[in-house]
Amino acid sequence: MRASSFAIATAIFLVALSMNPLALAQTEGQGGYIGVGFGKGSADLSVSDFNDGSITSGRVDDTDTGWKLFGGYGFNKNFAVEGGYADLGESNFNGTSNGLGFLYFAGPVNIDIETKSLFVDLVAIMPFKKWSLFGKIGFHNWDAEVTVSNPPVSGSADDDGTDPHFGVGAEWRPSPRWGLRLEWEVFTEVLEEDIEAISLSGIYRFGNGK
Repeated sequence: MRASSFAIATAIFLVALSMNPLALAQTEGQGGYIGVGFGKGSADLSVSDFNDGSITSGRVDDTDTGWKLFGGYGFNKNFAVEGGYADLGESNFNGTSNGLGFLYFAGPVNIDIETKSLFVDLVAIMPFKKWSLFGKIGFHNWDAEVTVSNPPVSGSADDDGTDPHFGVGAEWRPSPRWGLRLEWEVFTEVLEEDIEAISLSGIYRFGNGK
């Protein structure tokens, strides 16, 4: 429900940007761009997400550093399409089981979840003199590798899916070609959990970047 509310709010933000008469008057900004960003992601996990009824103690680390590569094409100063690849880092659970549940043997339990995503979005932009606000909404194709160690067994498995992706942010442009972007994104429904990411990215523009 939280992801759905954020997605609706982002869609409303996109519509509001597209209806801004000052923004619609702009005709420049056509051309491609590329960028690279670094930041942190959080999956909002808890011990209960891993507990089969046998966990007597445990700790979750669901925040990790990540990075992304992306590119896009601006149709004008107000609309663009964007796609890229994001490494969302790892989440870890370390705990102890008494063996009385339905998943684990008695002893230590270690679970690592590594997530990556390919995304594509429609971006709406409200430009100002040296900076802009933007919102984007689209889809991401995620892949999660889960590695479990619970002696005497261990192993790994992959899962994937395609779900909504959205975000908002601001960009500062010290020159027509170069920009610096601060962005908040939500990669929804990764193993039924949303991953929220905050990143800082550098951008280079081709074409009519003014």
